[in-house]
Amino acid sequence: MRQGGLVNPFPPARGRLADGAIRQPANDWEQRYRRTVITSDTVATAVVVAAIGNFFGARDAANWHEKWGILAFGTELLVLGALAVSRSWAPAVLGQGAEEFRRLGRSLFAATVVLALGGIALTSRNIKLWIFVAIPAIALITMTARYLLRLWLHKQRKEGRCLRPVLAAGSPATVRDLITRTRKFPHLGWRVEAVCTTDGRGLDGDQLDGVRVVGRLTDVAKHVRHDDYRVVAVTPDPHWTPDRLQRLAWNLEGSDAEMVVAPVLMEVAGPRLHIDAVLGIPLLRVSMPAFTGAAGRSKGSSTGWARRSCWCCSRR
Repeated sequence: MRQGGLVNPFPPARGRLADGAIRQPANDWEQRYRRTVITSDTVATAVVVAAIGNFFGARDAANWHEKWGILAFGTELLVLGALAVSRSWAPAVLGQGAEEFRRLGRSLFAATVVLALGGIALTSRNIKLWIFVAIPAIALITMTARYLLRLWLHKQRKEGRCLRPVLAAGSPATVRDLITRTRKFPHLGWRVEAVCTTDGRGLDGDQLDGVRVVGRLTDVAKHVRHDDYRVVAVTPDPHWTPDRLQRLAWNLEGSDAEMVVAPVLMEVAGPRLHIDAVLGIPLLRVSMPAFTGAAGRSKGSSTGWARRSCWCCSRR
């Protein structure tokens, strides 16, 4: 599809919701956007290293392949490898807050360190050029390109495209607040498409602010797997206890959905915890568990769910 003579990488979404909004399968646009970012990073890196290698290598044509060509290829390979290892292309971070740029910065810094150590080991006299010119240039171009891509993504989201379908589970009052926030800030990429409450009813019968109530809080995992929601937003409700939240996390294991929980509900320790400001409030983003030792033999283990105070738990 073309818009103003340009090819739109995000074609119109498919399917409509109960309120008339258009829904595009999350995996479709996420993978398309990811491929666009990877292509942008790869092209930027290739252009920089090729320009430097050809410009300075022309002065030493006799040793171009042996000296400049190898350094150019090695630098490009190192940068792209660092981006992949640091998961800078993970769909969960692309277009989502500052984490995308933090990962990009960390990966480029790691590439710089490895490149410097390699130059020392090989006693290369030209390594400074790649450390102090090539990688900073790559950083400038890739960060600018990602910023422009994010502006494009935000525009798409304001038009109702490229939104991550959310199932909200909690009390009607707290879910209503979440729905209000997602509608007020569409550029954040969330759209609440379904709600689960304690009794399976909303403030308006089978709807809550125009969003359908699909079931009870005990049915969350079943609806996530059936309808392919990408985010499960758990808001405060007396139903939620640490044991029930733990059981929900286990039931969501293996799905494509990420679980985001209000900090007043749960205190989680260990590598599963990532604290992000989502929709203007601190939320706990729970990652998938990594099983080790006895914890890997029993899902009932409390490993990874130790109850420890968190700086954001007292915030409202």
